[in-house]
Amino acid sequence: MTYSVFLDFDGTILPESADRQGIKISDRLLNALNKAKAAGHRIFLNTGRPLSTLPVDALRGFKFDGYLCGSCYINVGGRVLMSDRMTADQLQPVVAHFYGTDTVVLLEGEFVTYAAHAKESANFVPVSDMREIFKICELEPITKMTILKYLQGDDLEFVREFGDPILRDDAGFTELVPKGHDKAYVVKKTVEYLDLDPETVIAVGDSRNDIAVLDWVKYPVAMGNASDEVKSHAKYVVPSVEKDGVCEVLEKLPK
Repeated sequence: MTYSVFLDFDGTILPESADRQGIKISDRLLNALNKAKAAGHRIFLNTGRPLSTLPVDALRGFKFDGYLCGSCYINVGGRVLMSDRMTADQLQPVVAHFYGTDTVVLLEGEFVTYAAHAKESANFVPVSDMREIFKICELEPITKMTILKYLQGDDLEFVREFGDPILRDDAGFTELVPKGHDKAYVVKKTVEYLDLDPETVIAVGDSRNDIAVLDWVKYPVAMGNASDEVKSHAKYVVPSVEKDGVCEVLEKLPK
């Protein structure tokens, strides 16, 4: 029997923000990924990151069978199967709501991620002029927003009008995706597009945005560095990302 394995990136394959430190996947993990693919298993990346911020160099040349990014984008074998973008009517009110505050809003696209209301940014393209921000919302393929603040109260209720918020109290920010989208949604669509057997689907993750997919798959696996809340949605818990815990899954797949 072969399996379809959907792996989270940050906190699962590599530590959080490892790309900013130049960290790459270990020899053990690279070997486990290659052996799993050689045995006929399908290995997918299911990350909350947009495609534009995926640090390909960190993967050391490994090619996943598919890339599921930001709960809105699916690319399998170089073919884009889904790219559900947010509209200007959804984006502009949110960036306007936080204008004049110290809250940065990331406009996450397929090709570029912009940091709205930021004069400087080490990792994204900073944009401070509101007219330019509004133009980006109209013209650029933005698939997701990340508000660099853990939203509560009126702010949270406001953004609910324009998308589905994913509260990341574990990381101190709030993701906003098109309504009806989450990491389970793109997994379901991939299973449907490729006619995969749902009984052979494995998901591995560590964060609150992984809960939806852990609840849906046959074999939900949580990392040892995950919170107790995330672990409560898993059937299996493996060692932490620092110990290459994901290898415990890959190395036990049938050869």
